[in-house]
Amino acid sequence: MMNAYLPVVVDNTPSPNGLPTWYVDRMSQWGVKWDIDPSSGYIERKGGYIYIEFDSAWQPPITFYEYLNESGWAVEAYYFECGMVFGGYYIDGTADSWSYQGGILSLDCFPTYLRKSFGDEAFNWFFEDDEPED
Repeated sequence: MMNAYLPVVVDNTPSPNGLPTWYVDRMSQWGVKWDIDPSSGYIERKGGYIYIEFDSAWQPPITFYEYLNESGWAVEAYYFECGMVFGGYYIDGTADSWSYQGGILSLDCFPTYLRKSFGDEAFNWFFEDDEPED
């Protein structure tokens, strides 16, 4: 999907640092190594807005958001990676990120913007009681 807006040619020639050129180009253009798979989420148009939910590899495509913003698009994006417990946002050139630093994890540990964006239920599984195994 990002390739439709900001194409990166697939080239398997090694770059000067030994990485494949396609990897280096995608990281510099998009901020991630894999394109977004539209079938991994959803796209919805409402009025003058496009809402997109998707999975990305390792991190959000912040560099792609910057490109869209510089091209005249308004961008408001929130991300949360529950396995590594980090998240953040990018809103029209302003970004913030958060990560769990240890200690007792509670719902209050998560920033308000993540809780509003994803809903408290997205974080509830952290606090479910697991049945002890025999």
